[in-house]
Amino acid sequence: MNDYLAENPMRFICILLAVSFSLFSCKNEEKNSNNILFHFIVNAFDHENGQMNTTFKIINNSDRNFEGGNWSLHWNQFLWAIDTDSLAKGLKFERISGGDSYLKIDFDSNWNLKANDTLEFNVIQKGIMRRICMGPMGVFLVDNKTQKAFDAQTKVEWENASGIEGLQIPTAAERYDDLKMVYELEKNDLDWVTPRPKEINLSGEFRDPNKILTIKIDENFSSLKSRLDNVLEDFLPYRWDSSKNANLVIKENSSLEKEEYSLEILKEKIIISASGYAGLFYSFQSLHQIINVAANENNVWPILKITDSPRFEYRGFLFDISRNFHPAEKIKQIFDYMGYFKLNHFDFRITDDEGWRIEIPGLPELTSVGSNRGYTIDEQDKLFPSYGSGANGLKTGNGYISKVEFIDLLKYANDRNITVIPQISFPSHARAAIKSMRARYNKLSKADKTADAEKYLLDDINDKSIYVSAQGYNDNIICICQESSYNFFNKVVSEVNSMYEEAKLKMKIFHIAADEVPYGSWTESPICENFMQENNINSINDLYDYNLFRIKNILDNYDTKMAGWEDVLLSHSKKSQSETQIKKEMKDLNFIPYVWNNTWGGGREDMIYKFANMGFKSIMSNSSAFYFDMADNKDMELYGLNWSGYVDYEDAWSTEPHNVFANKKSLKKHNISEEYLSKVASLEEDAKQNFLGIQSQLWGETLVNQDIVDELFMPNLVVFSQRAWSSPEKWIEIDDEDEQLTAHDHSWNIFSNNLGQRILPITNSLFGGVKYHLPKPGAIIINDTLKVKVNFPGLDVRFTRDGSEPNINSELYNSPSYVDENDKIVLKVFDKTGRGAKSIKAN
Repeated sequence: MNDYLAENPMRFICILLAVSFSLFSCKNEEKNSNNILFHFIVNAFDHENGQMNTTFKIINNSDRNFEGGNWSLHWNQFLWAIDTDSLAKGLKFERISGGDSYLKIDFDSNWNLKANDTLEFNVIQKGIMRRICMGPMGVFLVDNKTQKAFDAQTKVEWENASGIEGLQIPTAAERYDDLKMVYELEKNDLDWVTPRPKEINLSGEFRDPNKILTIKIDENFSSLKSRLDNVLEDFLPYRWDSSKNANLVIKENSSLEKEEYSLEILKEKIIISASGYAGLFYSFQSLHQIINVAANENNVWPILKITDSPRFEYRGFLFDISRNFHPAEKIKQIFDYMGYFKLNHFDFRITDDEGWRIEIPGLPELTSVGSNRGYTIDEQDKLFPSYGSGANGLKTGNGYISKVEFIDLLKYANDRNITVIPQISFPSHARAAIKSMRARYNKLSKADKTADAEKYLLDDINDKSIYVSAQGYNDNIICICQESSYNFFNKVVSEVNSMYEEAKLKMKIFHIAADEVPYGSWTESPICENFMQENNINSINDLYDYNLFRIKNILDNYDTKMAGWEDVLLSHSKKSQSETQIKKEMKDLNFIPYVWNNTWGGGREDMIYKFANMGFKSIMSNSSAFYFDMADNKDMELYGLNWSGYVDYEDAWSTEPHNVFANKKSLKKHNISEEYLSKVASLEEDAKQNFLGIQSQLWGETLVNQDIVDELFMPNLVVFSQRAWSSPEKWIEIDDEDEQLTAHDHSWNIFSNNLGQRILPITNSLFGGVKYHLPKPGAIIINDTLKVKVNFPGLDVRFTRDGSEPNINSELYNSPSYVDENDKIVLKVFDKTGRGAKSIKAN
């Protein structure tokens, strides 16, 4: 549900893979002994006609000859609409598969590519590449005689194209203007703990830190010591101490709520109170943060008292490893950061059209086929390439979480008060599963094991239904009319549940996803036609509802709550993703909708309130605020998508979950009129109990390496945590637009300073560190004076005067600086370790 058809500019996915291209160029050069280079060159952006004049250039620096009529060029590309009339004679274009589109050009006998030769041709592409992701990625050549494939190093060139001004890439001056409310504050104005506690009383006094923590724990909590040991290893040195001389005392207070705690730092000791493990865990996370901040600053601890509890019961983060795979080690690091910033639910997207990422005992094809991508003729051994995975899949194209790893992850998350929710899509977004089970069927059929072959089959091979999914697939929907599909679902649920049992945990929620079922599914399936007649099912809507209750019955056997995207509860119609009609009769499904599809101006911003008002226990997933993969702006070098608009850190931070329409700055940004507002629904007071909480999402299309994961993950996670845990912002209650804006900007400045001065310096080393996003600075030159602003005050800006790329030894910006009229100013943000961002020109 997080990417729409490229043909629709309002919903076009813009996945920013600039670094991945550069990564292919740098890292694959050593591995690619064939040394084939592919350059995608944009010659002109033709905005008037909505197209680009491009050049495909192939440089064969290998010793291999590709014989005309016997080779082809393969790649993935979101902006794939090629004007075939523009292709040179002898070139044949084919779109093999949907998604980000797996494409191919065949070359006839007149197109030879000899060793050490170069071949190029022009192509008109429909659409404008407003992100580097719209260019080709994962390019490889295939020798059709030998069926061998050869990865190419890919480079996208666009900087010298005509019409570049039409891209509206933010300038340094425009960035400066956007940051006019941000300026550096004194440390006394900053928070010691993020997300901000419910109540914090600072005495104004400080004390020396303890060199070691000696911890005395209430006898009623003694059984929790082993769990606490698992999360205190990154703390100061500590030991358990039952004497009265302990400098940290843990007390039981049964009057506190489950996740509530109090933390007192006194002159001689520290006192923590909680009613159970969750409160204890969060009290230690706050103490850990105070200790880290102090170590980075004056190395003295503030004498204070914190009384804290979360605003929302559900504080979630979704991580998608199906589109691009990331290993258990990375997921554990994510758990560490989630716990540190007090998030408590991990929605684990482990299956999708482009990958199945969990081992299911008894169904080895799910991982032997469904977790691998690369060059294949028939997908009996692996899936087609996608997201630039190339001929051999690369690290993020291939891989899965084993049963042993999954059980270990469950335990690791539990120690950090995180509930893991498996998200396994059924019946939509299921192409990887469908192809895997078809491969299983073919293998067993050849061995004359017909019954076994049919047991878990997911597709009707004679289905002639015409549909196109939001990602461009026409073969990604499970046939819900055959018993084998439910055999499969039950088998998967059973095996996943057994992993929870082995971890000695309860599988509380199972997320079926079930989003974006395309209109037209099942309409021309012979199996479904017979099934509907035999069971007196009159419509596709009724058929789909039957399927949902079948799934619910299976999950009921495991005493597991059923959840999915809000699509499940909406009428199945031609309106597709714009549908707003809720099926009230589905209350009996006892289903938790995660409400995601609310792009500003799309008429669905209030859907979460409609669900809650009707009595559905609901979770806000908000694509226009809490999707970490939405790009900040129109910068070509950013990662992320933009189909739900451009979402920067301020947008996410200033979203009020109970009333997204309360932020007047946001309404103005998105041109929301009073007339529009008069038609929206509000969250009723007595329905707030149905509003369970909020969830952030990081979808995986762009995540082709872990550096990109880091940049989209952080500081997005910190910004989101403030909304999920902390009390509502006071400025949101101000009615006057000007007064609200002033208060909003003041509060945002404090938070951005907290990030730049306190949180990000900690993040450099905490839990192994992540390469968090360093936004480009804003800069203006007025007369002969350079003025600079950064998103997060506390980060360093260095610049050069001769147009060269700044490095850690370049001139440091501290205050407005004189510049000569001939200076060519280039600026770059650096963190405290010396890691630099992407640069920007000031003039």
